[in-house]
Amino acid sequence: MQHENHNEELLERLIALRDKILDTWGTDDDVVYTDEQLEMLSLSCPVTEDEFMRALFDRKRFLWYGDAFTGLIGDYLDGSLAGQDTSLTRYVQEETVTMGKLLEAVNAKRSPLGMEKLEPIKVSQLLMEMGYLESVRGATQNYRLPTDKGKEIGIETVERPDYPMVVYSPSAQLFVLKLLQKKGLLPD
Repeated sequence: MQHENHNEELLERLIALRDKILDTWGTDDDVVYTDEQLEMLSLSCPVTEDEFMRALFDRKRFLWYGDAFTGLIGDYLDGSLAGQDTSLTRYVQEETVTMGKLLEAVNAKRSPLGMEKLEPIKVSQLLMEMGYLESVRGATQNYRLPTDKGKEIGIETVERPDYPMVVYSPSAQLFVLKLLQKKGLLPD
């Protein structure tokens, strides 16, 4: 399974950590995490137990190894590892946020460059086209919800009186930012 958006540097670091655990404990790689599972971690960048469980659905191995992997990912996202490009992580909020809140900081950077503001609705549409969000018909209006694919990267909902509100965990925010960068919608 190849994920086109996984981070090669982070993946290499995750593999190195897994190999260190294997050397220490003398066990097989599939007992810790397979390459495919590490690719998923490099894509979703979970830093909490809940995010990790959404990515891999494996509590038993999380109890054994999860802190080591989420710690490495957290350090990587914080930019505390040598060579880390923090150009995207500076936009990531520590808490779950709406798309509008995520784009506020991005648009502040785009505006002085003469770039048009990114609209949350357009970014949500892109995520729908890619299968991370879906449109659901409500009693009085249509709204968006994360698909299973969206939930895997940390897109969540918060219940509100009128409709569920879509929010983005730090790992989902980073995924969206990488996607926007790949599409040429973020300044370097």
